[in-house]
Amino acid sequence: MRKLVALSLLVLFTVAACTPSQTGTASPSPSAVAKKTTLRLPEGAKPRTLDPGISDGGAGLEQMQNMFEALAYVDQVTGEIKPGQAEKWTISPDGLTYTFNLRSGLKWSDGQALKASDFEYAWKRATDPATKSRYAQTLWPVKGAEAFGTGKGTADVDFDPATKKLSWKVTYSGLSGPATAAHFHGPGEPGKNAGVAVAIPNAGSSPAEGSATLTDAQAADLTSGKYYVNVHTAANPGGEIRGQVTK
Repeated sequence: MRKLVALSLLVLFTVAACTPSQTGTASPSPSAVAKKTTLRLPEGAKPRTLDPGISDGGAGLEQMQNMFEALAYVDQVTGEIKPGQAEKWTISPDGLTYTFNLRSGLKWSDGQALKASDFEYAWKRATDPATKSRYAQTLWPVKGAEAFGTGKGTADVDFDPATKKLSWKVTYSGLSGPATAAHFHGPGEPGKNAGVAVAIPNAGSSPAEGSATLTDAQAADLTSGKYYVNVHTAANPGGEIRGQVTK
């Protein structure tokens, strides 16, 4: 019997930022286009990274502040919180839910439109243990973020190629709440999302054990590393922890 083991169930969750497009202004004529200039910033050491998700706040911080813009920012002169990528936001009466409205016409530097899901991806990536973000804890005030970043688990998976029987034992801890569901998803390459391939019953308690017989196509996807285990919670219905099944 060949044994497949899902690596420690990790989470996918960052701090996105982008270059906004200019709106509300007429396009200048070719003769009015400003001459290309170069902005030079002094730096005492070579930046380790220009990725805000893994920055340590040292060298390169000023460059990143000029390259990326958050939903809101703090005015360095007045200390006021002012709109950034968000044109406005509202706060629920209990002070727990913030709803941000993005400015219209926002685009990434490559011209693609900026979406709310880009910010969701950015925050999730920053709290993903695999990202090793030094400042992931700054997002922990967001409901479920701390559990999302510290939840863990394992999946012991057995597959018999002769009978095509798949057996599993999924163990987890530290989630934001009880597991609402768990599945094998596929086919999907590592880091990519895919639909449900095999449901894992009784996922509400750990460990969750069970078995299923796969089709030829499912067996091929499983053995080629295109399945992952995903555990869902109420706080993170899209999945709180996940891990790719590997040989």
